[in-house]
Amino acid sequence: MNPGQRNGKLRDNGTFDRINSFVTLKDDEIKKNNLMLNEVIESLIEAMKTKDDLFKTIYNRIMYTGSHYKGTKVGKPEEFDLDLILKLPVVYDGIKIEDVKERPGFARIIIDSSIKLPGWTKHEKTLNQWLDDEKYINNEKVRRWFEGIVSKCFSDFERGINKMYLLPSKKEPSVKYNVTSHKSGPAFTLIVQEKNTKFSVDLVPALEFNKNPPKNITKYSTDKPCWHLVPKPSRVGNKAYLDWRYCFSTYERKMLSKYGKYKPVIRQMKKLRDTQNWSSMIPSYYIETLFYHEFASGSTYPWCTNSYIEAFIYMLEQLQLMCKKKCLKYFWLDHHNLLDGITWDQAHNITTRLEKIIKDVKAQPSKLAEYVLTKEEFEQFEKMQTVKTTQTNPIKINELNDLSSMKISNVTNQIPNQSTCQLS
Repeated sequence: MNPGQRNGKLRDNGTFDRINSFVTLKDDEIKKNNLMLNEVIESLIEAMKTKDDLFKTIYNRIMYTGSHYKGTKVGKPEEFDLDLILKLPVVYDGIKIEDVKERPGFARIIIDSSIKLPGWTKHEKTLNQWLDDEKYINNEKVRRWFEGIVSKCFSDFERGINKMYLLPSKKEPSVKYNVTSHKSGPAFTLIVQEKNTKFSVDLVPALEFNKNPPKNITKYSTDKPCWHLVPKPSRVGNKAYLDWRYCFSTYERKMLSKYGKYKPVIRQMKKLRDTQNWSSMIPSYYIETLFYHEFASGSTYPWCTNSYIEAFIYMLEQLQLMCKKKCLKYFWLDHHNLLDGITWDQAHNITTRLEKIIKDVKAQPSKLAEYVLTKEEFEQFEKMQTVKTTQTNPIKINELNDLSSMKISNVTNQIPNQSTCQLS
């Protein structure tokens, strides 16, 4: 669909607004969970500093990542992703970054003896163990060190109910939260529970760089924010324990902020994907990537329109084209196809389903609710007369210019400016 084919039926945002009440995160839940999250993490980090002198030395700050902090989260605020930025005692300009050609999206880190600072010597027993014979950093050893510190902290916490630990608040020691932990892939996950509230937090150590990444990384220039490498190894290949995954979430947040008015479109596309049971084939990041390409293309349509359904349909058509070709280029590596992991049959089934959805919604915009919402949600939707009469008190789309500044302001006000490096 292009400007010459604009459908007058798609100009009314009423249906989109009402659907949004089932997709937008609720203020009270966000505030409550963010308060508990910050209390737990601050207390844990202070405990980690007392348990390990190296961590105390190289810990820099928290970087808030994931869709919750990008403002594209769908569902309850019960999953958080935090990277703990570590600053190694080395001359960062001397760190060598090698791209892993056979595994796009991954790199290896070389620490030569000539760039080590005195702080390295002080902790060389541990730091030298992180390096293999060729001076590459072993991501598994870094993760085991990190996880070991967290485990030591928990061994000192008072035991609560159901085998959970009582983690005291840093600000109010008399207040204690029920917390437990478990290993979840490359991440170390905390489960926080208090009365009727429960959420998980994935903690991952990360290294931050302000130098240019390898030349094969596209769409990146020196005026962009810092980028990161995280110890999330690829699942296949030789010496995967040396592979670190690229992370450009700081720049992605900046790009999403520029087009913040259309975050509701991203969220409703994620909601559609969930309702249609495509989550295992199309992760949330793939949908965001589809938008990154569109934002970067320089196209003014559909971003010049005030119709959210029109923009939604346009992006569904891009998603359909993506599945038809079974190709979605990783935004930062043009030669890496994110859809390599799905079959042609799966791609065809999604393409066919999208064709029907697009056709139906173009003909009757109110049909959008039938596809985006679950059966139970759609029954509630049909009872809604106007946005103001709903029990959830949703925010109208035209009032929601940038979710990241409105809905999670209580968190972002506490987050250091992540647009610039903070390793100096």
